[in-house]
Amino acid sequence: MDGTDAATPKVRRAPAVRKAVVATSIATLVAVLVFLFFSAAPTELSSARFGEPGSFYFSLAYLHLATIAPCFLIAAWLLARRKGTPAHKLLGRIYMVLISFSSVVAAAMPAAIGPRLWNHFGFIHLFCVLVFVSVPYAVWAIRRGNVKAHGYTMVGLFLGGVVIAGAFAFGPGRLLHGWLCV
Repeated sequence: MDGTDAATPKVRRAPAVRKAVVATSIATLVAVLVFLFFSAAPTELSSARFGEPGSFYFSLAYLHLATIAPCFLIAAWLLARRKGTPAHKLLGRIYMVLISFSSVVAAAMPAAIGPRLWNHFGFIHLFCVLVFVSVPYAVWAIRRGNVKAHGYTMVGLFLGGVVIAGAFAFGPGRLLHGWLCV
């Protein structure tokens, strides 16, 4: 044996998974730092003036929409196509970074309707928790070779974190409803 067959598929796969974990971790860390910065910002920045275009809340809403819209398209493509291909892996990494960042941006946006915890977090923010738990678990599952758990987690993340949360975003009283449904 000349050593060319020494690398098994699992060994070849490990660096790619490690890069995905590192990229997701870095994106999440940056997003958490941005959230902490803005949550400690003066009240004129962090308070939600929902009716004023150009306010800080609107800036966060645009950023969230700009990151979650590609997540919907990428996830729909990933679910429809063959799994395990290089394109699947690359788009999966991009999806995980985008949805993690988008969830931190959404967590920085104060709830506009319904009861609020600490005058900020509403029921809609539970979808952010779903993302913060699902993304690392999906990476961990695929890294361990548990394709079934990874698949279920990613489908649940798409349905809960993108489709259902998006459906709530179109509800009456929400900003997206005002933009598109009125």
